[in-house]
Amino acid sequence: YDSSVLERLRFIRHCRDLGFEIDDIRELLKLASHPSRSCRRVDQIARRHLENVERRIAQLTALREELAHMVEQCSHGTIRKCQVIHVLANHAECLHADHAAG
Repeated sequence: YDSSVLERLRFIRHCRDLGFEIDDIRELLKLASHPSRSCRRVDQIARRHLENVERRIAQLTALREELAHMVEQCSHGTIRKCQVIHVLANHAECLHADHAAG
């Protein structure tokens, strides 16, 4: 492979490592091939991706809190009195409002 192909592959790999979608990577590659153009579209793609990452982090944080609460409530008794099973069977017992509604 010549150096331009290797650079392109490294660019793609780095984008994938950062979680960019294939369509965004394709567009970023096209934009990168025009270095004198405005980077406004690149910024839009990166900002949208950042918003998605922040939303996923918030969802995972809520999930962690819910699971931690269920585990902390466990009395290590019998399944009949198991708080984890109780909460899993009853969405109204969930701490996180979005999850409880779903």
